[in-house]
Formats: sequence, C-alpha cells, structure tokens
Amino acid sequence: MKSNFKDLVGQKFGKLLVLDRTDSRISSTGKNSYTCFNCLCDCGKIKVVKSNLLLKGKTTSCGCNIGHPLKYGESSFNKLYKQYERNSEK
Repeated sequence: MKSNFKDLVGQKFGKLLVLDRTDSRISSTGKNSYTCFNCLCDCGKIKVVKSNLLLKGKTTSCGCNIGHPLKYGESSFNKLYKQYERNSEK
C-alpha cells in the first residue's frame, strides 16, 4: 500500500500547532486510514487530529472557540462572502 504521509510537525493550522505524529491511525470506513498528530491549541489544550482535517482546514482549534459569539455584523458578512464564493465558481 502506497503511503502519502506528509510531515506536518511544526506547522500551524488556525489555532493548532502540530507537535508530533501519533502512533494511531484512524479509519472511519475501513478503506482509508489517516495519520494523526498531537496538536497544541493556543488555549493550551492538546488535541489529536487527523491529518486530512488539518490539511483541508476543517479542524483549526481544539473546540475552544465553539460557542463564542460573533462580532456585530460578522455573521452577515460571512453569509454574503460564502454566497459570493459560490457564485464566482459558476
């Protein structure tokens, strides 16, 4: 089986700094397995994250920023920007 391993140690993804590679590999379907990394969040917590989630930008913190209210107007701006992105792809 071919390995597409990318060493992410030392890279920063959002609030997460990749510390080292773990020994575990996670597979959700049994077909693909993903390398996992120990990541240090800006808040001080350590989280184990699959490499594909880091590379795709789907995981950018340990979860510490979930539930924080957005600044006034930020939600509206995000909604408009996402709509702009969708329309520009067409």
